Amino acid sequence: AEEDMPKEICVYETISGGCLGGKTHIELYMKLERNVYKQGETIKTHIECTVKGGRSEIDKIIVLLVQEAIYICNMGSKEEARKKERLVFAEAEDPEDAEVGECQAYDLELKVDDILPLTDFPWCDFIQMGYFIHAVARTPSVYDDIVVKLPIIIAPKDESNLIEEREEIVLVN
Repeated sequence: AEEDMPKEICVYETISGGCLGGKTHIELYMKLERNVYKQGETIKTHIECTVKGGRSEIDKIIVLLVQEAIYICNMGSKEEARKKERLVFAEAEDPEDAEVGECQAYDLELKVDDILPLTDFPWCDFIQMGYFIHAVARTPSVYDDIVVKLPIIIAPKDESNLIEEREEIVLVN
């Protein structure tokens, strides 16, 4: 249920600035308006990045809509096998950097595709599917990127809207 799902997350990380750079402390915060989105809707995210100490900075912020699926073979037997797969369905980025001593705020939007499969793959027990919003703070070092993620639910479109859209299409022709 949506009321049980977190709508915000904050993580604190320390990254190295190299031999002379010292340690940099980074706070990455992400907040969503809600956790349930319908196909075709837009997800609005708010991210704040605070950088303190050291010489490292955040180069940019990237927000991703990620599908995580677990495929299960031979369910319930001793030979049960699971495979996890991650796919990125939407991406938004802000190239504005966050320098040492500042708190930079970002407001980014992701579009949920009209035909994106629903959360939980409800008609199949062998596939467990979930969606997450990832906020990635890119650093100068590839290995120091900082990631936070929040779960969301993708629900079907309202059928009443589909009927109205079809009527408009018929009227246009």
